Amino acid sequence: MESIRELWSTNPPSHTTTDAVYDASAPALHRTLSNIAIEEDGSLYWVDAATGQIKHAQWDAQAATPHWVMSTIPNVTDAADNLMFQKRGRLFYRSTSQQIKYCQYNAGAWTVYTVTPTNTGPVYAAGSLVFEASGPMYERVPNLAIYYRAATTNHLEYVKETFEGSNVWGWAPINPNGNPITVAAVEGAIACPTAGTVIYIAQPSDPTRSPRLTAVHHGFSGWTIADSYNINLDAVKGIAIEKRNNDDYAKVYCITWNQRVAATKYYHGWNNGHWVSGLSDVDGATAAWGDIQVTGENTFIYRSGTGITSMQQCGHYYYPDINDCQWGLVRQADNSLYYVGVQGEVRYVRWDHLTCSWNPPSPRPSMVPLTITSKPVLHRPKQLVDVEAYPNPANTGLTVELKGDASDLRCQLQDALGRTVAGGTRKSASQQFVDTRQLPNGIYYLHVQVGSASRTQKIVVAH
Repeated sequence: MESIRELWSTNPPSHTTTDAVYDASAPALHRTLSNIAIEEDGSLYWVDAATGQIKHAQWDAQAATPHWVMSTIPNVTDAADNLMFQKRGRLFYRSTSQQIKYCQYNAGAWTVYTVTPTNTGPVYAAGSLVFEASGPMYERVPNLAIYYRAATTNHLEYVKETFEGSNVWGWAPINPNGNPITVAAVEGAIACPTAGTVIYIAQPSDPTRSPRLTAVHHGFSGWTIADSYNINLDAVKGIAIEKRNNDDYAKVYCITWNQRVAATKYYHGWNNGHWVSGLSDVDGATAAWGDIQVTGENTFIYRSGTGITSMQQCGHYYYPDINDCQWGLVRQADNSLYYVGVQGEVRYVRWDHLTCSWNPPSPRPSMVPLTITSKPVLHRPKQLVDVEAYPNPANTGLTVELKGDASDLRCQLQDALGRTVAGGTRKSASQQFVDTRQLPNGIYYLHVQVGSASRTQKIVVAH
């Protein structure tokens, strides 16, 4: 097997090379029926098809003969799919009993928890788990809420942890005007461009109508569906979000009925979310089957039949050597690609090496080959330290003050279930004001974000 050190070379190979991920000490294919989750350090996780265990693979580039090192997360035998990392060392998954569970790595050991909201008991998910997240695509910060398609009903629901690591959860449905939202039972049916906004593929009650790309946002009047009656948003599956910066716009990709990738833009500003335009086909993005992965501005890859197509601003490229990509295409930060092959094996591609000849790529960041460590360093988002919220307890309102320029300051007040009940309005160059006059007495949580830095603070409202 060629050395994976090619991934960090300055001149990637001119051809496409794929290999299966296998344990050098027991060279047998590892088969999966799940997706592939990638941790920040480049480690891979997937569900073993035969045992329901979660397998872990990491490339040891420092060994005399570089190879994959395999392990298993202990005490997990019921994993099904929807693996996703909230942060390093915290892996969520959907179990075979349709419950949402997660594995937490701490002090050298894994502990398994079940998400059990205090107001409902265990919740049951049919799929489409996705974290609420904020920030541009290279600085996405997952929040503490998980949106999902509920078992039996296919309704859009969510759970939210009170504080990170507390394992205290609340549950809530998303019912605009008292009406539940039915999500289509398809791949990539739910996405979150920013906190309080969910984009999903709606399953119409009328079987003669097509599923539609739909957005719902939380504002002063609760959850509201964005108006889309006069524009074309017919979609089949595979939502992907491109967030270039911290403004209030997101580019939304999806797959349409004729197997093309189409794109539109959504404005997710506070209390005024709306579609900017209808869907337009992306030139050359045809034969799309799923797994859209945004790789940059107007740049993405997707699964085309059993192959992989890379879309650039200058055109598209079909990898001629790959004809066994069945599902689960995912991209690592260093541009290596992973997918599930025809036998259910986990495979990897050396490099997504396409560039536009007349638009030279920017220098690649210095990539450090992976090394095996016994204890991961848990990632935590940047914390805001120069922000104050007063008075606390609050009566008529709350002032949020940032020591410095607050032009990019965003703040939301949420209840114990994670529902946004108030937002901040500009008071001065360094302050925002949160109106609490209409809120019942009780405990709330103020979420403040500036760029990729964030902070959560408990607030008491007492009239």
